Amino acid sequence: MKKIIACGGRSMMLIALLLILLAGFIKIHPLLIDFEIEEVALLDGDKRLASRAAGRLFDQALIQKLRHFEYIKSFNHLFNHEGRERYLENAAIDQCEVSQSEFKKFTQWKKKNKNIDIFLPGQPYDWKFHSNTEKHLISGRLEAPANGVSYYDAYAYCRAAGGRLPYSDEWVAVAAGAGQRLYPWGNEFNKTGWPYINPLLNASQRCGLHEQTDTEEGISDLGHNVSEWAQDRDNPIVATIHGGNAYNKPYKLYSLNHLYRYAPPDYRSPYVGFRCIYDGEAPGRLPWNVQTKTVNLKARKYRTGIPQGANIPGLIARLPVEQIDQIQRILRRKEKSDAAPIMLMKHEVSRAQYAFFLADPLVKLGLYADTEEPLNHSYLPNNWNQQMQNPELPVTQVDWWSAYAFANWAGGRLPTTEEWALAASSNGRSVYPWGQDFVAGYAATAESQLKQTASPGSFAEDKTQEGIFDMGGNISEWTSSMDVAHGGYTMIVKGGNYMLPGRKSARIDFENKVPANYRSPSIGFRVAF
Repeated sequence: MKKIIACGGRSMMLIALLLILLAGFIKIHPLLIDFEIEEVALLDGDKRLASRAAGRLFDQALIQKLRHFEYIKSFNHLFNHEGRERYLENAAIDQCEVSQSEFKKFTQWKKKNKNIDIFLPGQPYDWKFHSNTEKHLISGRLEAPANGVSYYDAYAYCRAAGGRLPYSDEWVAVAAGAGQRLYPWGNEFNKTGWPYINPLLNASQRCGLHEQTDTEEGISDLGHNVSEWAQDRDNPIVATIHGGNAYNKPYKLYSLNHLYRYAPPDYRSPYVGFRCIYDGEAPGRLPWNVQTKTVNLKARKYRTGIPQGANIPGLIARLPVEQIDQIQRILRRKEKSDAAPIMLMKHEVSRAQYAFFLADPLVKLGLYADTEEPLNHSYLPNNWNQQMQNPELPVTQVDWWSAYAFANWAGGRLPTTEEWALAASSNGRSVYPWGQDFVAGYAATAESQLKQTASPGSFAEDKTQEGIFDMGGNISEWTSSMDVAHGGYTMIVKGGNYMLPGRKSARIDFENKVPANYRSPSIGFRVAF
């Protein structure tokens, strides 16, 4: 009888050992727990934005040039602008930029017609109309664009010609066309407009030399040669500069149709010129005996501002310049073609879920631990008995080793900082989980004056567009990302919590760096699958 019991005991031990080995190889995971996961697509192919292709292409163009972040930040006046519908009346626009010879004829005509008032309001009374290339010292090419022309000069020329400078949003509409193309010629950058090493030669090419850079309507050189003056629709004193030119790099960024910058009206540059637009029909021959060559524009509706569906401008406009490295990592993670979609828990891991983890004998055997986990490490959170009085609340007082082991046990992993930020921003759409601007009371942050964590989902506004709750507040969350500095390492924690002011901590770029063995009543985690 004893032999039978002994044999039975050895058999049970052998079976247990085999189960342990099997668990180590196939990673037995808890199948009976509902983790309420929500899919978060981290690829560019977001189906819900399929109808907003122009915006996605615009995002991609900005992401590729984010190292020029400080320059891009200068377009905050655009990125904060909510576009609206406008109507383009029947009009005609110069096919070419006004040339050196045409502008010189204008200045000679003006000297003989001193009493004609074509001045911009507020323009100096003794202003002398001229261009830096009036004597053709730079290029000697009469048909090259007039450059070194101030806004005062361009405004007066177009007004005397019977037209006007294009409005800023109108210039963009003409360059982008009905399809909201990125560049005047299409959505792919075309570098043929810059054939020379010398930028002054690139700025003095005759009109239409590179037909492949024309718009489909036949308008030439909007994206290269020289940039162009335009006027604000509501205030003609406000001057803007549009389009790429021969000097400013990267050409691929400066030539984007939707980007323009402000400049003082007396500003002159060898890389800035202009063209005119005429309401209705073009006048034909101008007073200084120049024949106009224009392209007719059909009346249509167009949308002002950044292309619909573009998400990156909203982030850039609201996040600080010093976060450029983190923003690049987040946005480049979105663009990776080999980045598989992930599943993310809808809520942070609860105390009840964590209790299942603690009760699993395989956990106690260390089968789910990180290889660097300290010896004799305990997964038991601080104040565990007190926490279990409210088992539905998020588990806290767990260190990184415990969060890692739980995620491994659950069949997933901790998200990276980039994945976490993309999820919190609704796949790169917003600065806060709920939108672009901070609203006190939307999340469980210090503004809510809570003394402890809140029930999952009780702050209904703290939710991403995919339906993931509490990424802006309640508790901060462990990620799998590490920061190595000064010969040591710390783990990165993302998100705000009930102790921190939310305006900064609820933003997607906020993070803390703490040791892996750190435990806090305001730090927990969620799992990515």
